[in-house]
Amino acid sequence: MKNNLFHYATSELSQDAFICWLLSHAMEEYKDKDPGLSGCAQDFLQNFLQDGAEHIVREIKKQEGNIDILVELASNKIIVIEDKTGTSERDKQLQKYKDYVANKYPACQAYFVYFKTGYQSYLGDVTAAGYRVCSREEILNTLNKFEKKTENAIFQDFLARQKHIDEDYKKFTGQAIEWPWDAHYGFFAWLKSDSASPLVRAGYGEGAGYCWINNPTGGFYGLWCGEPDEDGQGCLEISGCRVYIYMQINKKYGEEGQITLRMSIREGCDYWGIREKLTETLKRGAGYNRSARIGRGDSVVFAYYKEKIINFKEASNVIERAVEDYKKILCWLKEG
Repeated sequence: MKNNLFHYATSELSQDAFICWLLSHAMEEYKDKDPGLSGCAQDFLQNFLQDGAEHIVREIKKQEGNIDILVELASNKIIVIEDKTGTSERDKQLQKYKDYVANKYPACQAYFVYFKTGYQSYLGDVTAAGYRVCSREEILNTLNKFEKKTENAIFQDFLARQKHIDEDYKKFTGQAIEWPWDAHYGFFAWLKSDSASPLVRAGYGEGAGYCWINNPTGGFYGLWCGEPDEDGQGCLEISGCRVYIYMQINKKYGEEGQITLRMSIREGCDYWGIREKLTETLKRGAGYNRSARIGRGDSVVFAYYKEKIINFKEASNVIERAVEDYKKILCWLKEG
């Protein structure tokens, strides 16, 4: 992949440029330049609008109102594209773009697209904001349809790069612990959604989340999940405080995976009383060992599982045992 433009042009701005360039082949003056690229542009437009009509692009704008890409169609329709690689939406930006378009283009019918080539564990806020998610799978399927219909080097480089990422995404099933970067997301996505996953079987898949977590030691890939209670918060009453106990699976590049238990408590709670209760509970024999040091903060690690995730073959059994021991600890805590 080292002789590929997009091996080096990895930013969202680079991907913005590719999308703009590709959709420009649906402009009247360029639609006959390369039939393969024009066909691909039309497929994407039909995907965005969810129709089977042919569309003519009148203008493409970048960063108008901080919107990644704004496409004006000859049919008096507007497409807002929020382009994401490895990041997610923030600061209610999606609603801000909708408000901007409503004020700036009141006479136009607007469509909102979340173009996602990276991995994101939760997209509920995106769909709730009225955006159609154009997923990595949809993007690859569309690009693949036109692989043999154009020889354009830019298109072929972008497609090759996306295929390479997709191949890496699936490599977590191998025996080696040194997974490619994207394989960590593949592993967590499998844990969250596959019917064979121990988290899905335990009922934790839907509520699980995952992302890259920065910290002073260099960061790690993390997945968190937990047992919800009646109010859906997974909280327990300990020493007069509401305490949320949940599992987190950590994986650093090239290292074995570690399963931890974390607690989230509000400021002002009886920290020492809670810590003592958790320490005594861990002594009852579940497979988690108390952390040598339990810090203070909104969310802190208080226990590590005795087994580590060495490879995918062993991961399912280890996590299944960790889930059962986690449930035991919650039961003991609820008993008081």
